[in-house]
Amino acid sequence: MRRLLIVIVMVLLASPARADIAACRTAFINDDMKTTNRECRPLAEAGLADGQYIVGMMYGLFAVDDRAPPEASANPTRWFNHQALAWFRKAAAQGNGDALSALGDAYRTGDGVAKDNAAALAWYLKAAEQGHGAGRFNMAVMYHLGLGVAPDLARAHMWYALSHEAGFARAAAVRDMIAQRLSPAQLAKAHRRARAWRAAHGE
Repeated sequence: MRRLLIVIVMVLLASPARADIAACRTAFINDDMKTTNRECRPLAEAGLADGQYIVGMMYGLFAVDDRAPPEASANPTRWFNHQALAWFRKAAAQGNGDALSALGDAYRTGDGVAKDNAAALAWYLKAAEQGHGAGRFNMAVMYHLGLGVAPDLARAHMWYALSHEAGFARAAAVRDMIAQRLSPAQLAKAHRRARAWRAAHGE
């Protein structure tokens, strides 16, 4: 009975958080930054990963209520990028796929950090392991273009396929385009790799 009561209390406590994060996401999607600030900041400060990711995005878009401190006036863009990365790292530490992929983007483009394709690849892989469609798509792009790794079209095909399966719709067109450039042996290898990934990750 005690265990049942604990479970009931946990569900009751979690339900408002789910409602709050839905309001936070809706405001952000609707580009209502004033409401996003009001709804998401408390969730982020309470440790909710989705809220932390969205607050990070708001800093990246310069859409937060606060301003860069006087000591950052010489380069406010850098300050905002650093704040964004700090929130992304907090969300990523909880396994948030959006934040993991965002950190990959930062290292790939050099926004707020030194550009490092190898580090970008590592963050994208962490996102991919969470089943994140965009993270898997970015893994494919890295292998496709040879960013941080030797170009490998067969492995890129694998990642495009896994990205599409994770719900990233536009990955299918690139996957099919690459398939036409692969030999039958290479395509078979890509399919084997995809099957091995699914088996290893319970997909």
